[in-house]
Amino acid sequence: MSLAFIGGAVVTRKKAHIAVELVSNLMGPGPMRSALLALVDFITLGFVGLLAYFSVTIVERMHSQRMTVFDLPMSLVYGVVGLGCFMMLVRQAQVVWKNARDGWRRAPKVTEQIHAD
Repeated sequence: MSLAFIGGAVVTRKKAHIAVELVSNLMGPGPMRSALLALVDFITLGFVGLLAYFSVTIVERMHSQRMTVFDLPMSLVYGVVGLGCFMMLVRQAQVVWKNARDGWRRAPKVTEQIHAD
């Protein structure tokens, strides 16, 4: 479970996360499409930021709990989750920065889009 959050950083970098891109794909290039893509990027950044914040709170709460086998604090397990969340936050901030530099005008590559089987 914990490693899935580390893998989330890789998925964020490759822009392979679950997304509904129907509206932006149907819109032609222009200011409305750029505004929509910017809004989606900032909402995603905010969501991942909240996820990182909540991961810190759960690590703090689980520090007093112990693993029964090794007598280590459970916060070590949840710390990996927090690390993955912060890695995703950094990657998403990089995506927002890159898209902002491009003005949210670059059309998505066909190879980046996931096609239904």
